[in-house]
Amino acid sequence: METRPPDFGTPLLPTPPRIAELDRLGDQIAELSAHLEAATARLLALIREFDARGGWNTGFRSCAAWLSWRVGLDLGA
Repeated sequence: METRPPDFGTPLLPTPPRIAELDRLGDQIAELSAHLEAATARLLALIREFDARGGWNTGFRSCAAWLSWRVGLDLGA
């Protein structure tokens, strides 16, 4: 007995207005991703400076311990 995969017919292709809408969504995703990357870079620079200046040395064992307490960052991160 021969088995074949089911025939789902012709795939639906987006219409031109839907393509434009999807392009806009893609642009928004890319823009937000760039903002997240920039914010992450700024955050890391601030943490680096805070650590170098000993900002965490007010009763904490390390900058990581301070970050865990202050912003909830996992010590294993």
